[in-house]
Amino acid sequence: MERTEYTMIEWRFPSNDFGESKGINDSGAAMFKGAPLSSLAREICQNSLDAAINDKVKIQFNMFNIKSESIPGRNILKDTFNRCLKFWELQKTRTTKDFFNDALNCITEDECCFLRISDFNTTGLTGSKEEINTNWTNLTKSSGVSDKLGAVGGSYGIGKFAPFACSRLATVFYSTYDIEEQRASQGVARLVTFTRADGQNTQGIGYYGNERNTPIYEELNLDPDFSRQFKEYGTDIYIAGYKFDNDDWGKDIIVSILDGFLGAIWREKLEVQVGDIVISKSSLKRIIEEYHDELTGYTEIYYQV
Repeated sequence: MERTEYTMIEWRFPSNDFGESKGINDSGAAMFKGAPLSSLAREICQNSLDAAINDKVKIQFNMFNIKSESIPGRNILKDTFNRCLKFWELQKTRTTKDFFNDALNCITEDECCFLRISDFNTTGLTGSKEEINTNWTNLTKSSGVSDKLGAVGGSYGIGKFAPFACSRLATVFYSTYDIEEQRASQGVARLVTFTRADGQNTQGIGYYGNERNTPIYEELNLDPDFSRQFKEYGTDIYIAGYKFDNDDWGKDIIVSILDGFLGAIWREKLEVQVGDIVISKSSLKRIIEEYHDELTGYTEIYYQV
């Protein structure tokens, strides 16, 4: 996405106005470090089901690589990681330093791995032009906020941090095409406090978008093999520097979906594609047999019933 004079699209990290400093364990992602992929699959599927607009929600998980130089705002992110290292260089523990050294290695490699998560037949993230309490702002610019009541399971509360736990850069890009025909995209980096070039310390969170940290009002297409069609409403989440880029990257995601959403798949409310594997009612028997040894709880017994 090209930067133009009139949009001023770039990364911005708001000042903390001389308030508290935010460390690596306060980024929100730390709570999902134990089982990040299963947490990711659970949170994504639940929020997509909550936003359904017809009988079957479809979700895709797809891993791909792009040139690192094509990461939106790459040079500013690289400078930011260096500033984070400098700010915390006197800290005795190595957690923060190890993270940002790895982030710098990741962003300076020739290619960067991404995981794209897309849902279809949902409302998309509505309210991208509003300031507060919309699906868009609750996901991208709020902490500990939920506006869902009753039987609705997803919250955009702590669950929204799961994608960041899967990113070597602690950076996620959101893109939506919603039922109100609005398109929007924005990057979010959940980092640590550092000192900006103007001498101000930051809150630790940054946004890739227009001035005043508003979204870019167009879709973001990072996956070269993917684009949304007209009226194909939904949301795309791009996890930058995806941590689990190996041949078996989809296993934990598939197992988590089988364990958590067997009923929705059986009732044909949900269909999930993980790489080349499609999890649907018609494929359940074969996939459960294939992942028999990985399943937890009573998933296989429930399926037999």
